[in-house]
Amino acid sequence: MVDGDPRPAGSDLDRSLNAQNQKGRRWLLFAGILALLAGLLASAPFVGRTLWTVLVWTALGALLVANVASHRSAARRGFFPLTFALGAFILALLLQGPVASWVLGPFCTAGRNCSVSGLVVLQLSITSFVVAPIVGLTLIRRQPLSTLYLGLGRCPRLGLAIGFLVFAASLAAAPVLSHTLFGGPVLTLSRLVALYPLAVGLAATNGVREELWFRGLMLPPSERTLGAAPANYLQALVFMSAHVGVTYTPFLLEFLLLTFGLGLAFGHLIQETGSLYGAIVAHAGVDVPIYIVYLAAT
Repeated sequence: MVDGDPRPAGSDLDRSLNAQNQKGRRWLLFAGILALLAGLLASAPFVGRTLWTVLVWTALGALLVANVASHRSAARRGFFPLTFALGAFILALLLQGPVASWVLGPFCTAGRNCSVSGLVVLQLSITSFVVAPIVGLTLIRRQPLSTLYLGLGRCPRLGLAIGFLVFAASLAAAPVLSHTLFGGPVLTLSRLVALYPLAVGLAATNGVREELWFRGLMLPPSERTLGAAPANYLQALVFMSAHVGVTYTPFLLEFLLLTFGLGLAFGHLIQETGSLYGAIVAHAGVDVPIYIVYLAAT
C-alpha cells in the first residue's frame, strides 16, 4: 500500500470481501430453500389442509421478514427482488387453493369428479388469482411489466416461431401421449376433433399462469442474483417440485424428469428471446394431452 493511501491493506480488503461473499451465499441458500419449499407446497395434496395452511403462512412470514431485512440493509438490498418474488409466488399459491375449493363446489360431485363447466371455471379462476397478485405487486413497486418478461423482447418472431413449432408437434403427438403417458383412453378421430378446441383453450390459460408464475416472476431476480444459467436451473427445480403431487400420470418419475427438462427449455427460450410469449405457446401445446384426458373423462 502506498504511504498515505486511505484504502485498507490487501489482507483487510480480502477479509471484507470474503465476509460479504459468505453473507451473500447464506442469503442465496436461504432463497433457494424457500424457492424449493414453495414448489413443494404448490404440489402437496398429500399434506393435510391444516398443515398445508400453516406451512404456507410460515413461509410467507419468513419471506416478509427477509424482505424487510434485505430492504433495510445496503449489503443485502440486492437480494430484495428475489425475496420479493418468492413472497409473491407464495401469495399467489395461498390465493389459488381456497379459490379452487370455493369455485369447484357447484360443479363437482365427488372429489374431483367435475363437469366441463367446472374445469373451465376452475382454470380461469386460478389463472386470474395467480396473474393478478403478480402483476399487481409488480405495478405497486412501480416496475414495468417487462421485468416479468411480459413484452416483445429482443426476438419476438423467433420465440413465437419456436413456440408454435412445439405447439404443432405437441398437438400431433397428443393422441399418443394422452394414452401412453397419462393413461387416457384410446379415442376415435371424431372424439379427438371434438375435444381439441376446449383442450387447447384450457391449456392456453394454464400456459399463461405457469409461465408467468414460475419463470416471469422467478427468472429476472434470480438472474440478477445468481446469473442466467443458475437462475434457469433454480426455476426448473421449483417447476419440477410443483408437480411432485400430480395424480394424472402413472409414470411420476419419468414425468418429473420431463417437467424439469421442459422447465429448462422454456426458461432458456425466455432468456434468449427476452419474452414469455413463445414459451407460453409451447407450454400450452405440451399441456394439451393432459386436458384431453381430463375432458375425455367428463
